[in-house]
Amino acid sequence: MELITIADPAFRPWLVEEARKRHLVYADQVYLPGQSDLYPEELETHRTTKTGLDILIRPVKISDEPLLKAFFYSLSDDSLYYRFMSTRKDIPHERCRSL
Repeated sequence: MELITIADPAFRPWLVEEARKRHLVYADQVYLPGQSDLYPEELETHRTTKTGLDILIRPVKISDEPLLKAFFYSLSDDSLYYRFMSTRKDIPHERCRSL
């Protein structure tokens, strides 16, 4: 999806459809044509913690789903319970889309 977002806007709908046919993206992959598919860089912000660590705070990207899943699976059972108020053991694609 990241490559599609930098392609010529005239070709993006076709590229998304071809990626779906080849199972390179999910069948329900969200694609918003027009200006709304551009990443809102103006929402990115850099901050420095009290310990001097520089961090970047930014909106979620479509390509972040594998990172979100990796984070989820790295959490302890207690942390999962306190974050989701349930004893989830997995995070399916449908759940990632709603986060």
